[in-house]
Amino acid sequence: MTAAGLVQLAGGFKRGAYTEVADLTRYEVEDGTKVVGDHVSVPIAKAMLGEPDSDFRLRDGDVLTVGQISNWQDLAATIQIKGEVAHPGGYGCLLYTSRCV
Repeated sequence: MTAAGLVQLAGGFKRGAYTEVADLTRYEVEDGTKVVGDHVSVPIAKAMLGEPDSDFRLRDGDVLTVGQISNWQDLAATIQIKGEVAHPGGYGCLLYTSRCV
């Protein structure tokens, strides 16, 4: 199986996935006595599009990590306004810009 095939098998990307690059960590036993790790950046967006030489064949024990877009978890943040105000309630907020709507 390839990295792109694994992402497809998992149902594709979530909305907050950073799709340009995934991290592939590969562990191998060297000389039967020690474990050596190797790290490879996979251009996963290109691999998903089927571009030649962009996908990697996975081996037993490989770990493929797809990151999250920075501040994605804050995009749907809300704040609650309570007390003696004209319009109490929940308001959507973009925390990284300090703007609420």
